Amino acid sequence: MKPIKTGDVIIECGNKKDLDKLKLGITTSTSLKYQEIKKRNPRLLLPRIDIDIKKDKLLDVITENNEWLIEKCGGEEYFRNNFTEKFRFGKNENSENIVAEVNGKIRKILLENRINLIWQSIWAKD
Repeated sequence: MKPIKTGDVIIECGNKKDLDKLKLGITTSTSLKYQEIKKRNPRLLLPRIDIDIKKDKLLDVITENNEWLIEKCGGEEYFRNNFTEKFRFGKNENSENIVAEVNGKIRKILLENRINLIWQSIWAKD
């Protein structure tokens, strides 16, 4: 059991049987409620990306300039469905950092290889 800032409590169960018992106890109670925590995909930092590459063009630029990446991932559709730009920060006059959420397979590939963009080549970071 672990209390969190909101006043809620996180309870970790060792197996499915214990989880089902706990859910049953909570659902029969009128004063308690439960919500399962959804697992997120890992996030990566793409540092110092040209400021001219906007959010709607980022996926196009990556897929056009990294054919090897698309082949390793299993196709362009798979890559596009499992790569999501979350936010940008650290903006200066000509670059900014991008945080992207990817699945485990794409994460491993991106960390091992350089990504080619229009006029630059970068390493993704954890």
